[in-house]
Amino acid sequence: MNTVGKKLAPIRQVEVIAHRGARTDKNHNKIAPENTMPAFVAAAQQGASNETDIFALKHNNHLWIHHDLDTGRMFQLPGQQKPFHTLMQDELDSLRLNKKGHEATVNQLLGPGGNYKTPPQFESVTVPELENTLTALPNTHFYVELKVPRPDLLHTGHHQLEEKTARLIHEKNLYDQVKVISFSPRSLRKIKALDPKIKTGLNFTLPKLVRNNPIFLKWFVNQYAKNWVGVNSIHPSYDTLSPKMVELAHRNEMPVITWVYHETRSEEKKMFPKLLDMGVDGIITNAIDLLNEEVRTHASSTHPTQAKVSFRGL
Repeated sequence: MNTVGKKLAPIRQVEVIAHRGARTDKNHNKIAPENTMPAFVAAAQQGASNETDIFALKHNNHLWIHHDLDTGRMFQLPGQQKPFHTLMQDELDSLRLNKKGHEATVNQLLGPGGNYKTPPQFESVTVPELENTLTALPNTHFYVELKVPRPDLLHTGHHQLEEKTARLIHEKNLYDQVKVISFSPRSLRKIKALDPKIKTGLNFTLPKLVRNNPIFLKWFVNQYAKNWVGVNSIHPSYDTLSPKMVELAHRNEMPVITWVYHETRSEEKKMFPKLLDMGVDGIITNAIDLLNEEVRTHASSTHPTQAKVSFRGL
């Protein structure tokens, strides 16, 4: 192709973000349990950032990485199921990987024909504590999602989740390593009130009726997300995203991070080209290996891309 005299579009970096850690190792053949150290290490080895979920516990001053409101699907207590935020330390120590739950989750991601079995090296994994995880992977960027145990706890402080998170980021100087994200504007506003230096991002979906309404989108991005919630970036679901939304966010110097992790790996792969063409700044996915390949080969003339590597070595 003759490019003499033509102005080439600048290469745009796209952040590849592993949903609850990478589900494969660097050879893409050993699938680690979600939200565990092997999954976070696997993401780091592939140059990806990590997205994870944290709880503050009623009887514990630490922050713990876990997604579900209850024990059972990924980790279980002998003979019982309990709300995760109510666990005592001895119960945390007693949690064991639920191999059947892990295998069912993985096979859902793999799609038809999935026949995954848990390798022996993963049978002893435990629920990680946030500070220890960040310390072990100091050069990996983490998107930390605040998990509210129940809607009725939204206004009770739910065990000082925001305070504990802000304190950890401040005391350990994690401002560059951690971005706090949530579906709760209340939690994000509180984080900013506690420490304005902490970077935040708003997770959201929108009704079909307003997704492409330019008047609504302008209000949502400019007034609601940026000025009222006060976030540094917006994180729409892939089916909420539109080129107009990306344009408005970029005008306000707000990165756009989208998430596609409610599909199988093959279905996610089909979405990547369209999302990259829209100009997103990052994608949270279960298939970081496939996204890395797509970013490397993406041929959009308007948005040529390269992966933004957050990891610099273990």
